[in-house]
Formats: sequence, structure tokens, C-alpha cells
Amino acid sequence: MKKLRVLFIAGLDPVAQGGAGGQLAVASQLFRSPLGDLCELIPISSTQRRSPPPPLLVRAYFAAGRMLKVLRLLPGSDVVLVFASDGPGLVEKGIYCLVARAAGKGVVLRTGSGRVADLSRTVAWRWWLRRVFRACHVICSQGTYWTKCFEQYREARDKIVVTPNGVVVPPPSVRPKHDDTLTVSFVGRIEPEKGLSEALDAFQQVRRAYPQSQLLLAGQGSGESNLRKKAISLGVEDRVHFLGWLLRDQVQELLARTDVFIMPSHFEGMPNALLEAMAHGVAVIATPVGAVEDLVEHGKTGRLVPVGDVVALAREMRLLLDDPRLRAQLGEQGRARVRARYDANITWQPFWEAVQRAAAEAGIQHPNRESMAARLD
Repeated sequence: MKKLRVLFIAGLDPVAQGGAGGQLAVASQLFRSPLGDLCELIPISSTQRRSPPPPLLVRAYFAAGRMLKVLRLLPGSDVVLVFASDGPGLVEKGIYCLVARAAGKGVVLRTGSGRVADLSRTVAWRWWLRRVFRACHVICSQGTYWTKCFEQYREARDKIVVTPNGVVVPPPSVRPKHDDTLTVSFVGRIEPEKGLSEALDAFQQVRRAYPQSQLLLAGQGSGESNLRKKAISLGVEDRVHFLGWLLRDQVQELLARTDVFIMPSHFEGMPNALLEAMAHGVAVIATPVGAVEDLVEHGKTGRLVPVGDVVALAREMRLLLDDPRLRAQLGEQGRARVRARYDANITWQPFWEAVQRAAAEAGIQHPNRESMAARLD
């Protein structure tokens, strides 16, 4: 019996300035996982390559080109797996879901942007999400928060499958320490919603107690210029370093010399950078947004602070910088959680279950999981 043919529409290329978006990180893991052997993945990339995004008409032009490609490949596909973000991207991806359902294909939607919950507050977006959810056979949730968010829609309640992000968990290693510098780091887009303005305010307080500390920000984005100016105004520009986008090996090197990793975002889906830091045994501080609370249990696998709370963020940074044993304990327990729940060796499986379910509900015959898994052994 032939493999399922899955049309996989997602951000599959590096974003502007060479950064790796969250969709690319998850999609890359799926292509390298047994999912790529169990079914035939047919990629269509929807990556927005320019930052800031081009005008809406330009985006519509490129979206029309992708639609033509979808229409060309759709007849030979069994299931459509769509990764969506928010705003115009969610409109475009929703149209793909509607078209695929009308064509009798299995439809799986995974939307992972932290902004989706905010969009749900408007009447127009709620109407659109209902239409899209109705067209889907399976809706993928990144975790507890997103499951609750989607369950607000009756069109989604019986369709949810939890598909968390996954990372490769490296073997345990001794964390090198070459000097007395205490390093706080962040990896991701440098945008206002990442909470880095508050991080600078908090770091200014930390710097007074720990003159040898430094803040390393890896990534790029529209907020970088203002952050550089703010670092100067706060008098910490000599200890705040903007590293730009880093290659994967460079990120691993950064994490190896990081004492505390921060993710003070205003909203998130499931941040891969946070997963990576925990997988490397780094103590983390984050805000309880999106699926973060599934990852970070306060006092056990990391520390949580309220969104926008500079005082709390500074307090937690000082706490961890002052206590190497606590850092090591949180890092070890965080790594254990990632290894148990978010290892890329297991996180592909819910996607396979989602694809199978969508195919079955669309009336498409396909190999069962056991027989295909036996072929891989």
C-alpha cells in the first residue's frame, strides 16, 4: 500500500538576515524524523523573507503564487498539513484549509503564534477562525494553554491533538567556566513583544550588584535600534552585546557559556529557544505565556515572572546569579523535562497521529502505523 502524500505548507526557509523561525525549526525536525519515512512530505515554503514585511499588496502577490502551486500539487496529495502564524498569514493558510477540504483532502492545521489568542477577541477574526476550524479534520495544539484557547470554539473541540515542539537533547556535559563573568543571554527576534526593554531595565539593577555580569542578545529585529539607544541611556552599553543571528553551532556555544537564559516575552507559542536552553541544562527565567508553563514549572524546572515586571525579573536574575547550586539544580531538572516530553525523537509521533486521523476522516485509505513502523525496523 502506498505512503500517504502530505502537502506540507509552512515557513521552511530561513527568515530575513539568516535567522531560523520557529516554523522552520519544527519543520526541519519533522523532515529528519521517521515521519519523513512513514509518509511522503511535499514541501511548500511560506517563509516571509523580508524584515520588516513588505506592503500588503506585495505579500498578496507572493501568496497568489503559492496558491497556484498548492492548486497544482493538491490533486496528487492525500493530506494537507498547514503551519500558520497570525494576521495575513493566518488568512492565507486558512484559505488553503478551506480549499483542501473542498477537494476532499485530509486537513491538519497547526497555528502557533502567540498573537492568535488576541485575534480571538475581535468579531471578524472569531468568524474567520470558526470557518477555518470547521474545515479542518485535526487542529494541532502546542500545549495546555493553546488547547484551552481552541476549545472556546465548538468547531475545534473534538479535533485537537497536542503536538509540542521538539529539540535534539545533547548528552550531558560539564559546563565550562573560563572566568568570573556571569552571563545572561537571550536568543530570538529582537522585537518589542519579546520583553527586552524590561530586560535591560532589570539588567541595570543586576549590574549594580554584579559588575562582572553581561547580557548577550542573539538575534535581529525592528527593536534593536531602540534597545541599543536604551542601553546607552542606562549606562550599560559596555556590558550589553548584540550578537546578530547565530548559526546553530554558535547558539550551542553561546548556551554553553550562559549562566541564566531569559525569555521575558509578552506572548509566545512554544519558544524553541527556551526549549534549546533547557535541553542544554541552562537555568531559565521566563514569563508564563503560551505553552511556556508546560515547560517551566516555577522553582522546579525554571523561574517564572509576570509579564512586564522589571522588579521581579531583576530579583530572579540576582537570585540565580548568586546561587550556582540553584542554577545547576534548575538546569538539570529543566533538561530532564525536555528529555522526557520534548525530545525530537518522540515529538514527531503526534504529528503522524494527526496526519493518519485526518486521512481516515477524509475517507483516504492508508497504511496503519504498526505496519509502516515495522518496515523501519
